Amino acid sequence: MLRHNRRFEPSQEARARATAEGNSRPEDLIPIYRKRTMIDSSGKETTIKSTYLVVDSVEALSKFGPDCWDRVVCVMTTGQAWQFRPYKWSEPRQLFHNGKKLVSSHSMIFRDNSSQ
Repeated sequence: MLRHNRRFEPSQEARARATAEGNSRPEDLIPIYRKRTMIDSSGKETTIKSTYLVVDSVEALSKFGPDCWDRVVCVMTTGQAWQFRPYKWSEPRQLFHNGKKLVSSHSMIFRDNSSQ
């Protein structure tokens, strides 16, 4: 697993950390922490910290309550029709019409820094 500081973390360590953070089933949920710094027109610097939770299944998502689908920012799928059955909107067209719109891109280069 690659952490927010772009350092590799072995799976066993990631599970132990997740358990220590209160996640009793770390295989269901992976937290991603993001920190952004913005500077407004007056020169004032503001840091915003966000936490995104990557869940493995609809069952894991349902642990967050009845309004959990209102907070979903991304659904990753290979597009197989059967994958949409347990979703709030079981037809792909409905899901992408009703869900939040997000375009993702990947521009970081990751290195295994475990030997450093």
